[in-house]
Amino acid sequence: MKSRLLHRLWHNTLPDLGLDARGQQAVRELVNRVRGQQDPIRHPLEQILALLSKSKSSPAVQRAWAARSGQPVIVWTMRGGPQVNTTEAILAHALQLRGVPVRVVLCDEFLPACEQRTQFAYPGGRFNQRTDAQICDQCHFKAAKFFKAFDLPVVLLSTLVTPSEKAEIMQRTRQMAAEEALALTDAGIKLGGEIRASLNQFYRALQWPETPQTLLLLRNTAAAALMLRLASDRVLEREHPRAVLTSHGIYLLWGVIKQVAQQRGVPVTVWGNGYRTGTIRVSRGNWFEAAVAEPLGVWESLQLTPERSQRLDEYLNNRWDGKRDRRVLFEGLDPNRPLTLDQLGLDPTKPTLGVFPNVAWDADLNFRDGAFQDMFHWLEETVRFFADHPQFQAVVRAHPGEAISFTSQRTDTVIRRAFPTLPPNVALIPAESKVNSYAVARLLRAAAVYGSQFGLELVCRGVPVLVASECFYRAKGFTWDIRSQAEYTGLLRSLDTIRPMEETLRQRARTYAYHYYFRRLAPFPFITSQNWSDLKDINIQSLEQLLPGRDATLDLIIRCILNDEPVVLNV
Repeated sequence: MKSRLLHRLWHNTLPDLGLDARGQQAVRELVNRVRGQQDPIRHPLEQILALLSKSKSSPAVQRAWAARSGQPVIVWTMRGGPQVNTTEAILAHALQLRGVPVRVVLCDEFLPACEQRTQFAYPGGRFNQRTDAQICDQCHFKAAKFFKAFDLPVVLLSTLVTPSEKAEIMQRTRQMAAEEALALTDAGIKLGGEIRASLNQFYRALQWPETPQTLLLLRNTAAAALMLRLASDRVLEREHPRAVLTSHGIYLLWGVIKQVAQQRGVPVTVWGNGYRTGTIRVSRGNWFEAAVAEPLGVWESLQLTPERSQRLDEYLNNRWDGKRDRRVLFEGLDPNRPLTLDQLGLDPTKPTLGVFPNVAWDADLNFRDGAFQDMFHWLEETVRFFADHPQFQAVVRAHPGEAISFTSQRTDTVIRRAFPTLPPNVALIPAESKVNSYAVARLLRAAAVYGSQFGLELVCRGVPVLVASECFYRAKGFTWDIRSQAEYTGLLRSLDTIRPMEETLRQRARTYAYHYYFRRLAPFPFITSQNWSDLKDINIQSLEQLLPGRDATLDLIIRCILNDEPVVLNV
């Protein structure tokens, strides 16, 4: 109850009072002080100021700062968020301590649309300028606070696009049709995909409401894309950077700069939170694309020693309870608690397929559709097959992430709309269910995934997996990779003949899983955090800890940014 009241205070009452971000933050600090708790922003800011104060007295840090010269690295951060801003500030200081200047690019309430704005943040879910301004105010306030505390040079977006250019762009998009926005290209940069991704993220759905609000949002998003294209071009022209560092590599805020920099031949390094707690993933270009294109030789010869095998087993066995993983979503009741097909309303004598979809709007951003139009098309075709083949049965486990990501177009509603009477040989487990997906896995003859990481865990446990879309572990030699609907249907028809994976294939999958979870995810011990918006502590006493030779993994990350050395750990 207290958390709900505070949420209402933070997001409704304070803005209604007309307080700006600075005033709202003062009230937050006062409320936290009364509650005997430390303000979540104030605490890391105090740590940063103490860190910088101590570092300024370090001769080694002073010498490194004085040696900065040459082409800078652009840290394209754009938005406010303590965890994101601090991670990028630490990487920026690590670059500076190696003699490389940096420029942090930040949006200063400039764009008419961006990924900080989502439908659930607006009263009644309706886009409006007042709430829009409040979101911008809070976002820039946090980012400016953090980068000022870190004493890093900031380039504001409003200095890269003139007021007259902004007005011109707004005029250009004012009457733009939806089809034109989604096919928009400017100066050779394909903006339509980033615009679509932004709308998916706003509505948390693949299909958006056909309303004037959606058209307005599309036009504003197209305008923002054009402004970002111009700003990206201009900052690269002005600074002649050695490289660009950004997060995500998709959406408006980060996808446009990636495309523009690549067009100009400027290296782009993309980072993101790793699946294992306390790690980040770092790659040249988009992480997903890099993982898909990674040569097999990078990991095929890896020896899965007893020590590595034990480490992988411990991690996979603890995935269900989230003790070692920030992104465990398939958790629920104890997976060791007996679960039977009877309990799911199915026949224990029939061959059973497990169906594990992604969060649809999120999957649409990453996975290239091949055999199917999209994830929901795949789901409908799967259920239709089982409706026509009663000798088989399926368990469809909606992704638990639907329940926590404000997803508005969900697996259970889409399936029940297509099948008002669910076939008796299909069990549908909704996102909120506490049925543990790992317990379900023990009941299966095989599993089908769209692109979910859960498929990699299943093959490591010996469950044959059919992959319906492009994903990072597809084409690695241990999954059935679907190329057409006919191929998929043919495999489903042979469900009763599918046998557990051969041990050689299972070991191949385990080798890749070890490579993915432990060699490609880099430990980042400098902060304690659980997600993009949360920051508990900064675990640095002095910037000396970021000097070359102090942390081998950090050295490798910096070499990736500067020299395109892949981040593959020797562990």
